[in-house]
Amino acid sequence: MSLMASLLLCVFSFFTCSAEPTTFEEIEEIQHRCQEENGITNEMFLEMRKKEMILEDESNESQKCFIDCMLVGLGMIKSGEVDVTTIMNIAQPLLDSLEGQGKEINEEYIKTEIKNCSIQSTEQHCTDGYVTWKCLHDIMVNMMHPVPENKAASYEEGI
Repeated sequence: MSLMASLLLCVFSFFTCSAEPTTFEEIEEIQHRCQEENGITNEMFLEMRKKEMILEDESNESQKCFIDCMLVGLGMIKSGEVDVTTIMNIAQPLLDSLEGQGKEINEEYIKTEIKNCSIQSTEQHCTDGYVTWKCLHDIMVNMMHPVPENKAASYEEGI
């Protein structure tokens, strides 16, 4: 299983990393509550998870609201802003694994990038959460598969 898949499983399918909530049961309750509140069946959830929660149909409000609900429920979004500490705690196993593979990790740079995810606001609750997820997803993808140096100068100093 890829590191990205492991992190996504951690975030969206009940596996506890180091973030709150801390028990399998609590995370499972959040997922089921978010599914029920937003009309997401188990089959829909599994399809969404296969696509790393990046929606094919970004006009689907129920799926965007489910993602927002999960981010709030897991503590990744608090009072409409990303919680950098919680997200870094969730990402720590991924960061440790990347470091174990010999990749240099600039945690301050990552924290700054995570904070930048908060700035993106559409003034639509569920869309904001989904846009935040896409931003966080991009950070994770770039950590795992950095853009070649000649294509992204910003990553030369970053990750």
